[in-house]
Parts: sequence; C-alpha cells; structure tokens
Amino acid sequence: MNNTKTTVYFHIGANKTGTTYLQRLFARNRESLEEHRILYPNFDVEVPVNKNRNGYVFEVSLNPNGDNTVEEQCIEKLIAWGTSGKYDKIILSDEDMYFRRSFREGFFPDFQKRLAKAGMDLKLVMYIRRQDEYMLSLWRHKIKRYYVEKSVERFLELTTKKYQANYFQFLELFAEEIGRENILVRVYDRAAFKKFTNRMAGDFLDTIGADPEISLEEPEALGIANESIVGVCLEAKRRMNATGFVEKRQFFQERGLLEVQRVLKEEGLYPKSEDYSRSHRIAYMEQFAEDNAKLARLYLHREDGKLFEEVSSDMLDEETEFTDAQIFDVLVKLLVYNHDAVQTLKDENKELKAKIKELQKKDYLRRAYHFARRKIVRDN
Repeated sequence: MNNTKTTVYFHIGANKTGTTYLQRLFARNRESLEEHRILYPNFDVEVPVNKNRNGYVFEVSLNPNGDNTVEEQCIEKLIAWGTSGKYDKIILSDEDMYFRRSFREGFFPDFQKRLAKAGMDLKLVMYIRRQDEYMLSLWRHKIKRYYVEKSVERFLELTTKKYQANYFQFLELFAEEIGRENILVRVYDRAAFKKFTNRMAGDFLDTIGADPEISLEEPEALGIANESIVGVCLEAKRRMNATGFVEKRQFFQERGLLEVQRVLKEEGLYPKSEDYSRSHRIAYMEQFAEDNAKLARLYLHREDGKLFEEVSSDMLDEETEFTDAQIFDVLVKLLVYNHDAVQTLKDENKELKAKIKELQKKDYLRRAYHFARRKIVRDN
C-alpha cells in the first residue's frame, strides 16, 4: 500500500491562459493519468459550462443561498478518492476560481482544513500572462462572444480591477488564507512550453511533480469556440454590438466573421493591425511594474524580479483605425456568406425532405403489405 499523502492541485486560472485546453486534455486522458496515480475526477454533476471544468462544482452558482449540498457531496467524494490509496495527486480545474474569493471569502481555508483533517494537502496552481495581453484577450473575447461595444481604452479603464489584473495583490490574499508555499505560479509562455513534448500540459505536470512526458492523446479540435476574431473583423463585430441588435450571450455571426477573416487573409487583404499601440501597452504595464517584480521574487524565486518579456518592438506604435469602407467590405462579405449558408441549409433541407418522403413511402408500402397479408390469412 502507498503511504504518500495525496495532494489536491486546484488549477484556478487565470482566464485566457489555456485552461480549456488543459481541462479537455486531462479529461480525455483520465486512464493514462491514473496509471501514474493522478486523478482528474468526474463528479458526475450536471453543470452549465464545459463539462470538463471539474472544479466548477465548487462554484457559488451551484451552491446558491447557502445551500452547500452539491459542494459537500463533492468534497466527500474527493476525500474518499484521496484516502483510497490509489492516487498521489488529484487535479481540479476551473478558471473562475481565481475570482471565487471575492464571492465567498473563506472557501479555500475551509477546504484546506477539510482536506488536512483527512490527511490530504491542498495547493493552488495559477498561470498568468502579461497584463496587457490578458486584458486585451478578454476584451476581444467579450466582443466576439457577447455584446461588448466599448473601446479598448474604456474597457481597460473599467475592468482592470474587476478582472484582478494585479495578480500579486490577489495572490497575497490567497497566501494569507492558505500560505504562500501552497500557491504554485506559472507564466503562460508558449515558447517556454516547447521544451516539453506535451507543451503546456508538460509544464503543468512538471509543476505538480509528475512526469511531464506522460503519453497524452490530444483532444478533438474545438472548432470556432476558441478561434480569435481580430483586426477589421473584430471592429465590425464591435460596431454591430453597439447597435443593440446583438443580445447577451448570442453567438451572433461568429462563424461568418471567422470565414470572412479567413478569406481576407487568403486574398492578402488583411494587413497587420494593432488595437492597442506599443506605447500604450508600455504605459499600461507601468502600473503593475512594482508588484510584478514582487511576484517574480516571492512566487517564482527570480531574484532579478523579471516576470514577463518586454512589450515587443515589432508592434505598431499607433492603433489601427479602420475606415467605413473597410467595415462595409466586411459586412458585404458577411452578407454573402450568410446568403450562401442559408442556401446551403435550404438545399440540405430539401434533400432531407426527399429522403423522409421516400422513407414514408417505403413504410407505407411495408404496412400495406403486412395488412394485406394478415387479411389473406384471416380470409383463408
């Protein structure tokens, strides 16, 4: 029997740092992970989000009005798995848990105590990216997927604090509750991930003390879900959002705009653009300089205090302003795409109706045959 204390590694985000990819990868490779005594549990609880976000079961929305029934049941399962002797490591993941402390203070220290009582440890794992990239990625996502029409400047002004872009300040609040030694911070750096066969997953596994080269099968492609709309197509979507026609959470014209974007790139009509200039990025990052250096030293043990790479000198030094004619061109192409898509659906619908009619005809003949046969048998 293995006497190693089981550790729960709670991957808490942040948003836009490959969390969905890791969740889908670990869920797809549960058996391979279990061969290495690592559990990526399925709590078998219905959730309104990506089903692979197994840490979502601890979200406030599933435990409303102080009713922690779901949470308690999942903690009991977690402790049962952790004390079974089968696993050294258990991975939970939910990118919104970075914000959980704001919703209900005390969750993580209580969770830590419950696990400790069962002889288990708790550690938080968090990936961070340079704040300008983090916030701009959120801004683009909100425009693409929802109904945000704010300019990038206005978005940053209103939401930098809301989305907790000063990582150090919020990590220190977690540290006060569960101890800094129980927080593992990693920089979201795709170039650095290349040293592992499993790329980011290899970095994550290495961070929690597991074999980074465990054989993992890639999950199926997400399709349009995580593709980015940028440049003139993003600006066109932002202006559409401003009309008020696009309702909250309506995935309006995503597929069409991504197709238009692809066509523009193929035609060489998609020049380099910048929605936030290099000088503006540098100025925006100044507010985080001191705390980023503290984070680098205290959490990543980098004595030089360098947390992120500098803003690239290849970036344009002024924002790209798109003309009405360019926006109009995107909208025309979008209308053409929609027309062709609707016509394709009509053709497919016509074919399906013909097949249904043929099947109904065959079913009618079959039933008529059996009816006649039974009648003949009765008459004889």
